[in-house]
This record gives sequence, C-alpha cells and structure tokens, in this order.
Amino acid sequence: MGYSMDGRIKSFWPDDNENTIYITGEYSLGCILELIREKWGENVNMDNIHINSEYIHTNALGYDRYDPSDYTCFTVITKS
Repeated sequence: MGYSMDGRIKSFWPDDNENTIYITGEYSLGCILELIREKWGENVNMDNIHINSEYIHTNALGYDRYDPSDYTCFTVITKS
C-alpha cells in the first residue's frame, strides 16, 4: 500500500515483496508456517526464513510529537 493521505495526515503501510511478508495481529505458529509455504512453496528451506517484530511508524508521519498510537506492531517474515 505504501504512503497515503487523509486530508493533511500522511500514513504508511508496508508492502510485502518477493522476500518479505508483513503481518499484524495474532497468528499461531501453524498459520505463520502456512503463510510461508504459500509464499515460497512447500519445499522452502526454513534455515533461510527469519521472523522478527518491528514497531513501524504508520500514522501521522511528519508530526513531531511522539504518539504511541501512531505506530503499529508487525511480525516481519523474511527469506534470505
């Protein structure tokens, strides 16, 4: 999705690409493994998969005051 504007408020939502999946919310490990297999195939080498969390500024970009509600927690799955 990338960047968007709602009036004068600039927002950002990360896009998946060929090596990265961004998810929010609660997922079981089984669901995460299913997402990995759907994206990179049944025979993906799990040694090449990395799962991390990122706290990304997604709302009211450019506004100089810190507001924790402007950030979103993502589970980020990457394939190296």
